[in-house]
Amino acid sequence: MRLIILGTDDFAKTMEDVAGQLEQYDSISILEATEDYKNYINENTEFFPAIYDNQQCYNLLLKIDADGGKIATIIHPSAYVSPKAVIGKGSAILPNATVNNDVVVTYGCVIDIGSIIDHHVLLGNGVHVSPGAVVRSNNLIPAFMNVDGEVKEGQYPFS
Repeated sequence: MRLIILGTDDFAKTMEDVAGQLEQYDSISILEATEDYKNYINENTEFFPAIYDNQQCYNLLLKIDADGGKIATIIHPSAYVSPKAVIGKGSAILPNATVNNDVVVTYGCVIDIGSIIDHHVLLGNGVHVSPGAVVRSNNLIPAFMNVDGEVKEGQYPFS
């Protein structure tokens, strides 16, 4: 299987490094001209948009999906992901991150290095949890939000 990372910045290089540690790809490349992804769609290729703008990344995921491209989900081996968590496609869970039980990570989210998502949390589409950030239990994090620190229990409560 081949992985094509779409992006031009350091995040694309980070994802190339993380994906390389998974040992599931025969080749990994970065495509800076993100709209050219259509030329590479086939049975043996997955795509991962690595763009800092959450909304732009999400929109690209939708386009790839609509065009029949396969979307990668990347989970670093050192991350803890509960078997009771649900991880949406196009999401990334980076080294030493924790995703606890009954967490739903929707489409195109990034759980960055060393961050913690406690139990009973729903991350909306395109959420980015920054390095070392903590999302405590019983929260629904709105789509496209950047979580840079600590989100207290019930700060964004389930309704």
